[in-house]
Amino acid sequence: MNDKNIYGTKMLPLPSPTFVVFYNGKQKMEEEGELRLSDAFVKKQENPNLEVIVKVKNINMGNSRELFEKCRPMRDYMIFVDKVRKYSQEQTLEDAVEQTIRECMEEDVMADFLKRNRAEVVKMCLYEYDEEKQREFDREEGKQELLREQVQKNLEKGYSKEMIADFLGIDAEMIAEIMNDGLIKASQK
Repeated sequence: MNDKNIYGTKMLPLPSPTFVVFYNGKQKMEEEGELRLSDAFVKKQENPNLEVIVKVKNINMGNSRELFEKCRPMRDYMIFVDKVRKYSQEQTLEDAVEQTIRECMEEDVMADFLKRNRAEVVKMCLYEYDEEKQREFDREEGKQELLREQVQKNLEKGYSKEMIADFLGIDAEMIAEIMNDGLIKASQK
C-alpha cells in the first residue's frame, strides 16, 4: 500500500484474507471445519459487528492428505508430531523427543531444520508445553461444564437460582454469572 493514497477519500481495494488454523490436538475432529470469532462472544448476537471466520484443517496423521502430499514442511511436521506422540506413550517425553529427532534426521524428515535447531526443538517440546498444566486446565474446564449442565437441568425443573445454589453448594451470584454468560438458554432465565 506504500504507493497508494491511504489518506484519500477513495476506498482502496484490499486482497481477500484467508485465516487458517492447523489443528493437531488429541481430540477427535473432522478433517476440515471452521471457527467463528462470534462463538466466543459473551453476548450472542444474530449479526455481530465484527466476525472473523477461520478455516480449520486437521493435520493429524491420516487427515489432510492433499496438504500432506503437496507441502513437504507440513508433511514433515505431521510425521514429527505423530512420532513424538507414539513414543511418549511408552517412554518419557524427553526420551520420546530424542528418539523422534534421531529417526527424523535418519529418514530426512525435517533433517536440516533439526540439525540447525535441535536444542530449540527439544526445549519447545519439553518445556513450553506443560502437560500437567494442560491436564489441570482440562479438569477445570470439565468441572465448569458439569456445573453448567447441573444448573441447566435444575433450571429446567423450575428451581430458583437460590435453591440451585444451595443444592450445589455455591453462591447465587455464580448461578447468575453462569446464566448470563450466554451458555444457558435464554428461555431458562
